[in-house]
Amino acid sequence: MDSAHQKFTEQYRYSLDNLRSDYMEEIELFDTEFWELPQRAARLSAAVKRYKTSRMVSFILNMTIDRNLDMTPGLARKLCVNLFARTGSQKILVGVFGTAGRERKSNSNNEEVVVQMTLAYREQANEYWKETLSDIRIVQSEYQKAIGGK
Repeated sequence: MDSAHQKFTEQYRYSLDNLRSDYMEEIELFDTEFWELPQRAARLSAAVKRYKTSRMVSFILNMTIDRNLDMTPGLARKLCVNLFARTGSQKILVGVFGTAGRERKSNSNNEEVVVQMTLAYREQANEYWKETLSDIRIVQSEYQKAIGGK
């Protein structure tokens, strides 16, 4: 699972600093003379989605390590849906949890394991998600204050 963690960190992790940076970049590009609200809103929405996806995959990755699960993209997707009501990015799930040439089904990918993991981690996932949403609100509030003067 070290390679999955390394792949995630190097290729897919989108941190709170990345989110804040993307919002601040929009402030730097902000121009009251040029109407670009729909495009700006789309870019900011995409940044929030990247942050949420990164946080969700990070949680699943840590779960995998804690429980020594044989994680696959399909199992990760099921856990994302059960714990966060989100499917996540198939590209990221395959990139992090996929194994080229895999020929056998995961021992962990059965309904019983999914239910057990969901029950075991639901409360922790809820708290984690509250933190995630709070982070987003803080960055959005900073953005609103900054553009208020423009």
